Amino acid sequence: MKRLLRYLLVLSLSGAIGVWLWITSPRFRYNDPPPQTPPAQQASMLLRNYLPLVPQDNVLFQHAERHKEQIIVHGITLRLPPPIGFSITIDRLRFPAQARPFNGRFIVRGLRVPVRKLPLGIAFVLMQAGYLKDLIFDLEATQAHDHTQRRYQLSLRAELRDDARLSASVILDDIDTDALHAALRGNPGMLLQARLVSARLTFTDIHLIDNLLRLAVGQNRAGLARRIDEHLVLLDDPTARRVWRAIRALLAQHQPLTMRLRPPVPVRLQQLLVTGQRAWERLPGLDAGPAGVTRHSPLKSAPQDSAGPRKPGSDTTDTRQSP
Repeated sequence: MKRLLRYLLVLSLSGAIGVWLWITSPRFRYNDPPPQTPPAQQASMLLRNYLPLVPQDNVLFQHAERHKEQIIVHGITLRLPPPIGFSITIDRLRFPAQARPFNGRFIVRGLRVPVRKLPLGIAFVLMQAGYLKDLIFDLEATQAHDHTQRRYQLSLRAELRDDARLSASVILDDIDTDALHAALRGNPGMLLQARLVSARLTFTDIHLIDNLLRLAVGQNRAGLARRIDEHLVLLDDPTARRVWRAIRALLAQHQPLTMRLRPPVPVRLQQLLVTGQRAWERLPGLDAGPAGVTRHSPLKSAPQDSAGPRKPGSDTTDTRQSP
């Protein structure tokens, strides 16, 4: 169980970095439009930069506008090519007007994934959990790569509307643009040679856990909390106990769960994958707890939405942040 949590933490951080790089970073030569180019044409050119794996004819949008140094595109439809083969829609996408590798702020509002178009097995599980229509996500990320200091920072926030929020922050050093591009080309080995300075992952549950528990007959939050209590009695490692107490607080008190890695000195990502006896003690700087209760001061992250979660049945159009 310790080993499982260890891998989940490392893979979550690596996955967050990898997926975001894959989504937002151009794979080919940058083709920045001139500043005087009309917004709609700018949007078309930049979307080709940011979505090179989607054929140009498969990217449609209603209109675009320029606001300061960013392009805001409304009403996007992406017809994803095989093997995915279905369309997703985005209410609003906001990204830098000048494409720069691994830098900039990106905001996605109202990304809709049709449950019934997903592979049969996944669709069946989601429908059993109560997701009968679209999964609607809001995403926001800021990334910065200083090639002279060989340092990369990523702050990512994601929300499954009405159900859960996830935020992650990571700082890597000893990493250059070649390593980031190599990861995009399917060679994560170079990325694993980067050094982790610090990382923080916070999960806030609204309804997601309750929905997923529908899939486990006879399971509920109280029962899972009791099983964790039984497991805690057998643990003597203080780090493992903090992690499991934090998970228990998430289940029993609906408290946001925060896991944090802050090694005393930067450590290679590859070193975090070591296994064996007392593996927790060799994961330097790991801590966990309800949000704001970890032993180390948290990374500075984007402010939380003050409007709070949406209620089921409310208008899905995002109004919390105007362009």
